[in-house]
Amino acid sequence: MTEVEENYEKIRVLFNTGVNTKLPKHELTDKLISSLYSEEEALIVSKSFNNVREYLTIDQISERSGVTDKEKLQTILDHMVYIETLMKKEDGTYFMIPYLPGIFETYFTASRDTPEKLKEAGKAHRGLRAIGFHREAYDPISPPTSFNSESNWRFVPTIEPVLGTIEINKNLEIKNEILTYEILAQHWSKFEVFSESPCSCREVGKLADDPCKRTTENFCMQAGDVAKHMIKNGTGKQLTYGQAMERFKMAEKHGLIHSTGNREDPSNFICNCCPCCCMPLAPVVKGYREGVTKSNFDPIINHEECILCNTCVDICPMETIESIGEKIVINLDYCLGCGVCAANCDQGAISLEKVRSQTPQPSEEKITS
Repeated sequence: MTEVEENYEKIRVLFNTGVNTKLPKHELTDKLISSLYSEEEALIVSKSFNNVREYLTIDQISERSGVTDKEKLQTILDHMVYIETLMKKEDGTYFMIPYLPGIFETYFTASRDTPEKLKEAGKAHRGLRAIGFHREAYDPISPPTSFNSESNWRFVPTIEPVLGTIEINKNLEIKNEILTYEILAQHWSKFEVFSESPCSCREVGKLADDPCKRTTENFCMQAGDVAKHMIKNGTGKQLTYGQAMERFKMAEKHGLIHSTGNREDPSNFICNCCPCCCMPLAPVVKGYREGVTKSNFDPIINHEECILCNTCVDICPMETIESIGEKIVINLDYCLGCGVCAANCDQGAISLEKVRSQTPQPSEEKITS
């Protein structure tokens, strides 16, 4: 292995720290990392950082990397910060983060690298996703399994159908009480600052010449400190709370599902996922359900109100709704409880009912506004 190859391999190992989705030893991984970092950048990163979130000054990086020309080093570091393959704290120290989640989102959301490098990286990432990030797994999707309530990722139901459920079920028993984390509008009312930015998954789809088949809308949402960061570095557009809620509703009308980390405290990011591009959702659609947890709601059809327009059949991201005879039928074993069908039923024939009480994982730290 040459020194250049060793440097890229060290970055691969660094990228895989503390995450479930790891980059395998594979030619696609080589292509991805060499697109993200030039040989000179790879030398600096691999020689300097022993761990993710190890905060180093430029003097420490100079000493570890052997690059003594600090003016040149500063230029290289700031370029990586600009294209978001390296992070920088307000105190001026630099640090690395894992690839997924991490550099994948920051790099492709910013899209500040050259068009050629972005395209190469996008194609490599798409190729890795197609093999499930496994070295030899060219058909990586396992047979359908149960949804995993302990997963780090969960789906959040649509806004208005859930609010309607609250109104209908005012007298729910305490054990079935609809909790704040299940209601997106209340979940985010704790924050004061909001933003939207391009969706990294759909950006990669475009770069790989396989754009989203569901929508031209291309945004994910942030709140609190994450929103402040996105606004400050120019990758996020600031929104009011009302504007954020309207954007969520627009996403629902395009058949996009809200998803986020499976944590109890308010999450400072919400993705709007499509079934063709998005990292959490695309594998689920193909049958691999172990990596996510569904919402606590199921859609219920009022057949007397249903006019068999098939809107719900067409828009269901999981393709789990069918028109059989004179009835619409939902296979709840595969349903995510996202409520997209209810949000798009003009007849109001679909409502959401709380049927589970799966509690998200306790938050590791408090999130501030």
